[in-house]
Amino acid sequence: MKTVTQFVNELNSIGASRVFPDWLQMIFCALQMQRDEETYLKTIERWKAKPESLKRLAILFAELTTAMEQQGDMLGNIYMEAVSFGQHGQFFTPQEVCDMMARMTIGDTAEDGKSVHDPACGSGRMLLASAKLCRSMVFVGQDVDEACCQMTAINMALNSLRGWVVHGNSLTLEIRNVWQVIWPGIIVRSSYQAYQRRFCYAVETVSEVELPAQRTIQPTLFGDI
Repeated sequence: MKTVTQFVNELNSIGASRVFPDWLQMIFCALQMQRDEETYLKTIERWKAKPESLKRLAILFAELTTAMEQQGDMLGNIYMEAVSFGQHGQFFTPQEVCDMMARMTIGDTAEDGKSVHDPACGSGRMLLASAKLCRSMVFVGQDVDEACCQMTAINMALNSLRGWVVHGNSLTLEIRNVWQVIWPGIIVRSSYQAYQRRFCYAVETVSEVELPAQRTIQPTLFGDI
């Protein structure tokens, strides 16, 4: 079973500066079950000249799922060690601390259908910790960093959790994209309206803030994702 350092070394040995973002995008698209083939094809296009490297990235995905069974949030650890290096304050909370916080805040109140929200979810560790108390809750993660949203959705999908992942700013209430993670481990693009109906009424009731209209962002390198 590979360690985080071994994953990082293998990704770096492939030699592409975008190897982790592309690998993450490939996994994210794969878990959408052909619902975003355009983005997937755009991503692997850069690797067609390196078929062996592309094959290796696919194998690393399989090895990741195995390693996660024993080592938890491998994606978050790989991201911190190989990509972020703490940029923008992206040092994710250690899993042991997340486990403690989940027990302190949720404790015996966890029950089916209740929702757990993390407004700055990173790679989704607080949601994974909450799932140890009750897997049948609805898990919601939001982050301003799109890569973090992808990692959270992947972690939720590979752990067979259901819920929502929101790419947006929790302070300004700006929402760019919404995905829903459904059973059994499938990521689907959702809508702002669906998310608003399910959760945002509480924001209006408590703070009396009018939610902004859904915004359209310009296509990125991978398309409008």
